[in-house]
Amino acid sequence: MPCASTLSSRCHWQNPRHRAVIPLSPGPDGPGGPGGSGPVTAATGHDEVLRALPRLLPGAVEFYLDVHRTPELSGAEERTAGLLAARLTAAGYEVTTGVGGHGVVGLLRNGPGPVVLLRAELDALPVLERTGLPYASTVTAADPGGDGALVPVMHACGHDMHLACLSGASALLALAADRWRRTAGGAP
Repeated sequence: MPCASTLSSRCHWQNPRHRAVIPLSPGPDGPGGPGGSGPVTAATGHDEVLRALPRLLPGAVEFYLDVHRTPELSGAEERTAGLLAARLTAAGYEVTTGVGGHGVVGLLRNGPGPVVLLRAELDALPVLERTGLPYASTVTAADPGGDGALVPVMHACGHDMHLACLSGASALLALAADRWRRTAGGAP
């Protein structure tokens, strides 16, 4: 059963067909070499690492709902950036804010080697939300490209979900730091 269609405890990674080796930390010198601790497979590490997902999911969902309810237009994402920075800081990342405006960069240093980058966007669009969802946006903001008239604002292209996924994946990487080596970075 695919994860995208359910929040059940039986995600697709538990399906034996998907138990391929995923090289989270093979390193340039091979398994166990100075550059890494070897590949992690579902049989040797993913099951244990991914057990943290049920603990992380409520926070990621709460973050998604908050960001969806309170979208900000491009160039005005101060609150959204602050929320993401706080979540990355809480997960143990070194956080830099104000990158190119409201950009946020979080680094989790966990040994030598290349940097793994997780990226998401912060901004929403000047679009009226008509989903009828209980967490639908009712936000309006000054039209940055027009005469300053108020326009409706919503996350119509998934940036709210991307941020929640980045936040959850960043937290999972931090919790599983004993299972990989490199530097992980999160940047919207």
